[in-house]
Amino acid sequence: MAQRLPVLRFPLTPFDVQTLREAINDLYGYVAHKITQAKIQTSDATVTTLLTLPVEDGTTTHLVVDVVARRVSGSAGTAGDGASYRIIGTVARVSGGNVALIGSLTAGHTGESVGSWDRTLSVSSQDVLVRCTGQANVNITWAVTATMQSV
Repeated sequence: MAQRLPVLRFPLTPFDVQTLREAINDLYGYVAHKITQAKIQTSDATVTTLLTLPVEDGTTTHLVVDVVARRVSGSAGTAGDGASYRIIGTVARVSGGNVALIGSLTAGHTGESVGSWDRTLSVSSQDVLVRCTGQANVNITWAVTATMQSV
C-alpha cells in the first residue's frame, strides 16, 4: 500500500512544515535533518526535562540545541532576568543499544543574568534529554529549538 503525504493547510505553519518534512523522510527513508521545539515553565530550582529527543538506531547524530529563558513572575529574582544558551554535541546509537555521547558537549554560547540558571544535555536509554534548572520562587519560561542532523 502506498504511503500518503499529509493534508496541508495554507498558509503553512511551522508545525505543517515539520509534518511534511517527516512524511517525506518516512517515504524516502532519509533522516537528514529534523527540527523540534518545546516550551515549559519552571517555578523552582529542580532539574526539569525540557525536551526528549529520540535517536534512531544505526545513526550518528549532530545536535545543535538553542535554549532561551525568561523570568515571568515570582517573589525572587528581578524583572527582566533572562538567559540564552547554545549546546552542540554528537551522539550515536548502534545495534539497538543505548545512545552514547561522542566526544564532549560544546557550550557554543552562554548568556545569563542569573548564574544559578542552567541547561544541559544528557543521554537516557535511546533518547537525548534537554534539561534545565530554574530558581526557587521564580517562574521561568523556557523555550528550546533542537536541530538533529543524522546519517
